[in-house]
Amino acid sequence: MSLPLFTPPRSLPPGFEPLPDWRWQMVTAPDGARLRVGHHPLPEARARVLVLPGFSEFAEKYWEIARWLISLQLEPWTLDWRGQGGSTRSPFNPEALQITGFERHIADLRHVLAETVPSTLPRGLLAHSMGGHLALRFVCEHPGVVARAVLSAPMLGVPTGAFPLPVARGIAEAHVLAGLGARFVWGFGPWRDRPARREATSRDETLRRVHTEWFAANPVLRIGGPAWSWLASALASCAVLARPAMLRQAQVPLLIGSAGDERFVSPAAITHACAYLGTAQHRHYPEARHELFLELPAVREAWRQEVAGFLAAL
Repeated sequence: MSLPLFTPPRSLPPGFEPLPDWRWQMVTAPDGARLRVGHHPLPEARARVLVLPGFSEFAEKYWEIARWLISLQLEPWTLDWRGQGGSTRSPFNPEALQITGFERHIADLRHVLAETVPSTLPRGLLAHSMGGHLALRFVCEHPGVVARAVLSAPMLGVPTGAFPLPVARGIAEAHVLAGLGARFVWGFGPWRDRPARREATSRDETLRRVHTEWFAANPVLRIGGPAWSWLASALASCAVLARPAMLRQAQVPLLIGSAGDERFVSPAAITHACAYLGTAQHRHYPEARHELFLELPAVREAWRQEVAGFLAAL
């Protein structure tokens, strides 16, 4: 299989352009899935940071973050989760994000850290949204692998709209049992630009378009929404991470950022988790929307300053 490479959009904000020395590799998971991993070699690095993207995201969206990490003498690495970016997708309905249990994602992360990201330097995680969920579950279940983790707007709870959580979980699981797990969840379909949804991610009109521009330029990169299998898996994993006993297993220092104008993850679930995470620092930005790293300068720089100080201890 050739390495998936995508065409950069014609217009990207400064810093979001391709990194000339960026290197790609495909890592084969134990079950045969192929995971796209990227990194920028940095001989003078004092530590390595693996960036874990959110729902439907891809490594290219984080090149500006990679440049920033390099300025901090941190070697940036990225992992595209299976089902999105340049990693293995289901041949049936590939624009619907599918997964049979988040345990597969955790196993993929463990494999990449064990086999691909060298442990010759301290290693940290920088994770957003769904990536933040998976990073937190990973450090709870696999102590001693990474030294620190940053969780930006972690998806510790999934809004279920008009349906109470138990009902939504039951509906999702029923679709999976009926063999419909690869179908789009109600209200979603093939990708199209949804301005209202895009605007809910950030107040910065330019930066919130980066994701959309990459999708528009690369049809094979697109994700239109979750499949029932993803929703069932996400809700089940959120239930696991809601358990105080699980949260207390986290032993590494954590920095958690949350937004006040949040429409994609549950703020209450983040607050609940922080009550049991003895190693966590929580920073809340009341005026911010979901993507703290792509927010207006006041929030973006305040959050980055917190992250830089936290990662300085790697």
